Amino acid sequence: MIYHWLYDSFGVPGLVVATFAFSAALYFVLAGATYAAVFVWQRRRLVPDYRPADRDLRREIGATMINLLGNCVLFLPIQLAIVFGYTQIYFTVEEYGWAYLAFSAVAALAFAETGIYWLHRALHTPYLFRHLHAHHHGYRTTTPFTSLAFHPVDGFVQSLPYHVFAFVVPINIWLYLVLVFATVIWSVKIHDRVRVLPFDFVNHTGCHTLHHLRCGYNLGQYFTFWDRWCGTYRDPAVELPDEFRASKVPLIGRARG
Repeated sequence: MIYHWLYDSFGVPGLVVATFAFSAALYFVLAGATYAAVFVWQRRRLVPDYRPADRDLRREIGATMINLLGNCVLFLPIQLAIVFGYTQIYFTVEEYGWAYLAFSAVAALAFAETGIYWLHRALHTPYLFRHLHAHHHGYRTTTPFTSLAFHPVDGFVQSLPYHVFAFVVPINIWLYLVLVFATVIWSVKIHDRVRVLPFDFVNHTGCHTLHHLRCGYNLGQYFTFWDRWCGTYRDPAVELPDEFRASKVPLIGRARG
């Protein structure tokens, strides 16, 4: 397994450097490609109000690099716990079978969705917001480069449910890694101000665009269940200003219309 190989070959520095390099590469590829597609090539059609600002982009990228470096350090004890066998992570599908793999994927998503909603809600309480989460909300109108511009502790806290799950429930290593890095992909997507999915049960780009404009609402990760249940859901189709039409109307519905 890659963590074992990195630790055996390069020790702790190898784990830190490899994690940072992979995370930074994933961020620049995804955010860069999405920014080029939406905010450059399709700007007039999708985000006509956007005006490129190199200073803002540099600030977002700089904050992201600090976040990624900090998370490499915060994530290190979990990587070492995996290497030394202190988690419930297993390494071959055959150990538990394909049916369990599917079950554990659903269970991990449900656990993480619940944990992230309540942690995110806690981060919007005055003290934690002021000292941690306000760093991310300094960007009221977002771009893909905003996606990982967090205070390092904030970014790590919002990933904790996936790691906690791996300590208490058996989960395949590749499923665990896919779930962790899928959060990066999703974060880039929900900050690009273009809604693709028509499903209202998904905490899509429009929901998160509204979240940046009106703090305290639409706090879920992938779904709107907890927001609807707890009264923190706001409908972006109703409450977003007209200039955010690309966030309000899904591309699929727009194509039909």
